[in-house]
Amino acid sequence: MDIGSLLFSFRGRVNRRAYWGFALFASVVGLGTLYLTLQRVMAAGITPGMSQEEFMRAVAGVNQGWVTIVQLAMLWPTLAISVKRCHDRGRSGWFLLLLIVPLVQLWPLIEISLLRGTDGDNRFGPDPLAGAPQDSWKSWLIFVGFLIVSGAQFSLGREFMTYMMTHMPDLSQPRTPI
Repeated sequence: MDIGSLLFSFRGRVNRRAYWGFALFASVVGLGTLYLTLQRVMAAGITPGMSQEEFMRAVAGVNQGWVTIVQLAMLWPTLAISVKRCHDRGRSGWFLLLLIVPLVQLWPLIEISLLRGTDGDNRFGPDPLAGAPQDSWKSWLIFVGFLIVSGAQFSLGREFMTYMMTHMPDLSQPRTPI
């Protein structure tokens, strides 16, 4: 499967390695986006003791339209890979809608992320593992890389929130009219 059909087509099947490989890529993109956002917010001149108006002007000055563009650009490939992963398990892409149901969302998450696809061909296409070498160490390397990058995202996100909370104005003070 070429990269174009892998990222933009909803047809076919992908195995766990391709799914986790894309998850690793998406996490690296997310980490980079978060890092650049933190750098821009820190450069905006936000200081403790600012008034609410000054704080809001400084944060609004950090134009984050590019973050929305990056997130929208990642949406289609994420859906395409996830639907193909559902197909590998013998399920329709509509199975992903269970992800919005609290508690039930664990079922599709575990099934798509961790369980092997159906053996042989199914109604969505040929088995992506048929005739492919079984290099499990590569799959583990991708998965561990994903965990490391996700941990870095969590850590940087915590730093971002700490920075914002320590520099946020005291909201219990009465606002002065502009």
